Amino acid sequence: MEAIFRYVLDQFNIIYQLQAPVEIYYGLNNTSRIQIKAAQTAFFQNTSPFPDAPPVYYTWKNQKIPFWFESLPTEEIITLINGKAIIQVDIIANAFYFLSGWQEYYSAERDQYGRFPYRASLQHQYNFITLPVVNYYFDILKTAIEQVYGITLKSVLADNADFTTCLTHDVDNCQTAWLVEGMQALRKGKFLNFLNLLSLKVAGKDNWFNVPAVMQTVQQYGAQSTFFFLANNRKHQGIANADYDVTQALYQKWLTLLQRHNFEIGVHGSHITALEPGKLAPEKLKIKARVRGNRFHYLRFEPLLTPTLMDEAQLAYDSTLGFSEHFGFRHGTCFPFRLFNFKTQQSYSFLEIPLHLMDATLHHPKYLQLTTDEILPAIKPMLQEIKKFGGCFTWLWHNENFSQNNGHNGPAAFKSIMAYLQEQQANFKTTGRVYDLLQPHRPD
Repeated sequence: MEAIFRYVLDQFNIIYQLQAPVEIYYGLNNTSRIQIKAAQTAFFQNTSPFPDAPPVYYTWKNQKIPFWFESLPTEEIITLINGKAIIQVDIIANAFYFLSGWQEYYSAERDQYGRFPYRASLQHQYNFITLPVVNYYFDILKTAIEQVYGITLKSVLADNADFTTCLTHDVDNCQTAWLVEGMQALRKGKFLNFLNLLSLKVAGKDNWFNVPAVMQTVQQYGAQSTFFFLANNRKHQGIANADYDVTQALYQKWLTLLQRHNFEIGVHGSHITALEPGKLAPEKLKIKARVRGNRFHYLRFEPLLTPTLMDEAQLAYDSTLGFSEHFGFRHGTCFPFRLFNFKTQQSYSFLEIPLHLMDATLHHPKYLQLTTDEILPAIKPMLQEIKKFGGCFTWLWHNENFSQNNGHNGPAAFKSIMAYLQEQQANFKTTGRVYDLLQPHRPD
């Protein structure tokens, strides 16, 4: 369990960046200033994806939090004795379970795109997808350190604001609004709308050919965002990748424009890149700009393979890990972290900036069916959890969903979320900027 202990502490230090050593012991030894009670469990010596027993619940920060691997109840979470703090619940085992992605690494459940499905997760089973349980586990440790050492710890992501937000855009389609939106218009009997879309296309400017306009919209809020470009326009097993060729001059002009205005550019790894070696790096090179980060198309991510492919491509960060079916915390956290390599028992080198919300999740035949007016009230509790811990709200709004023809998860919904984030005093940062902030404590 030593490797697990060190891994979890590394993730804690990425965010809180302790300036002096603290004495933390995993177990009870009667001498260390902070002791964390270790659960008597053999769970991590086996390969079962899910704990057999249901969780027990303890209240922390006025919120009931699930804990696994606990056999005996405790009356208090932190016991202070003679200048020492004893944490009476195994926050290490619980944090490791979610941060490492244990459940999806050892589960055989996959959907039609090879993704671990939300319905198979512990979050779905016990209904806590919008509760960042790892942040609560970390907050217990943070509180113990503060009480024993008389210091105040603060998330690096709440340096000059209550919390951080990373707005991102996956650029899948730039040339097919005339077809997709056009067919929708025809089905609704909106013939004039169809003709307008067609005339735009004939004039050489599809309605989704809009990256500069998206950039300008974001600038109106005094913000910058991150654009992930697909560099593969060939279908994979009949499934579309990009409908454009990013190597063409007109798209290269976009890259120059975005960089000039301090927006971030990343690669949007195509379908095959999450599954086969040697595919992601060549796509990165097709994008003639500084590229440090990735998000995989369709949020495809195979935990047995993909982390190794990320390191192989020498990318600094990824921002794929969220559930397509529901907004929330796939790895139980609103903090960036490094995934655990089950073979080497160490962290992977790339930083994961987890995705908490995707526009398609909010209104999709296979996902949620929220109206525009229902979207903000639905996600507010999640945003308040992120704010509580000084976390990073990472969200995705595709360029095509800035179209005025989208009356569901379109411009109106986007504007309501942006206005709320400003009201809550979020600090907008690109994913690259978040990566830079967290670099001083990169684990060995």
